[in-house]
Amino acid sequence: MFALDRDMLAIEPHAYTDALWAGLRLSSGTATVVGTTLTAASASVGFLDAGVQAGQVVVFNGVPLEVVGVTSQTVLEVSRLRASAGDVPLPPTPGTDVSFSVVSFAPQIRIVHGQVMGLLGLDRPDGPGPEAVVDGSALAHVEALGALHLVYAAASVLSGPSSALGARAAMYADMFSRARRTLAVGLDLDGDGEVDATRRASIVHLVRG
Repeated sequence: MFALDRDMLAIEPHAYTDALWAGLRLSSGTATVVGTTLTAASASVGFLDAGVQAGQVVVFNGVPLEVVGVTSQTVLEVSRLRASAGDVPLPPTPGTDVSFSVVSFAPQIRIVHGQVMGLLGLDRPDGPGPEAVVDGSALAHVEALGALHLVYAAASVLSGPSSALGARAAMYADMFSRARRTLAVGLDLDGDGEVDATRRASIVHLVRG
């Protein structure tokens, strides 16, 4: 998968509050944040045991934050959303004994990843795979849009397509569709790190039987 939860957070922060229940809840409890350090006082599952990773999202006191790193079973390095994952972490508003949840939409991202790899012809055992992609940033954006559509489609089931959640589901469906039509990725076919071919999702890839 190319997209991370932080890619979805950058597009739609409200997904982690509007549809928290639709995500994979890795750990929850109460914690304290000082600077960029989140220390859990109680947690349903230790962070290491839960498989918490950088690039995921923790909702602290109702505010979604980036997980920058995992220090131990009870300690995370966190940040307000940054312009780039390589930027210096931004300290969030501190708090003591406040509720938190580490939530991931990885299941939705995985579904969209499979769809996009199929459109690009990168899902076949006799051809180049995802590892051949030179720059995955465009793919990360497309996967994030598709995952947001799935999240809001699930969240709007009870409220209906005319609700605010339904409108967001339709919006992200349209954005995902438009992004797919213009998607082009460079492939390194010989392992030298240079682009040797370009695949476009708008072109059907034929394979001889």
